[in-house]
Amino acid sequence: RPGAIPNWWAELYKPVTALPGISEFNGHYYEVVRFAEPGSVKWSEAQQDAIRRGGSLAVISSAKENAFIYSLLNSADRAVWIGLNDNEEEGVFVWEDGSVLDGGAYSNWSSRAVGGTTDEPNNGDANPGQDNFENAVFMVGPTPPNSRLISSYWNDEADEDPFDHVNAYVVEYS
Repeated sequence: RPGAIPNWWAELYKPVTALPGISEFNGHYYEVVRFAEPGSVKWSEAQQDAIRRGGSLAVISSAKENAFIYSLLNSADRAVWIGLNDNEEEGVFVWEDGSVLDGGAYSNWSSRAVGGTTDEPNNGDANPGQDNFENAVFMVGPTPPNSRLISSYWNDEADEDPFDHVNAYVVEYS
């Protein structure tokens, strides 16, 4: 019939939600990218790969969004890079979209109050003698890499992940 789109055309242009490994929340799409060895991908490398994929590391603005992203993780996930850092100014955390994490914004830092053994962000205070430049942020996964970390909460870490905590990152597509 004239004007009809052939079936092969429809196969080429699948909606984002039809792509394997992509999940939608509030009009944004998320993908968990895993790597073979924990600690093998720096935060800065994950950031660049997310951009190459057409997205950014995930920006989390609510408890519901945090819970949704956590629900995408599997039991093998130790920790995942998210799109928050204080690379420009120590203690001033900025999301990938440029918004500043301030007192009025949603945050989910690990702390003693929720069962952690440190109050995050701490720039590495728990590791005396280390170069404490913890400017990148990860969300702790279902299988925390150590007993100090609490699942679904955030922790600041060095870009190169010297303790091999992180085994994935979350890309957000808008």
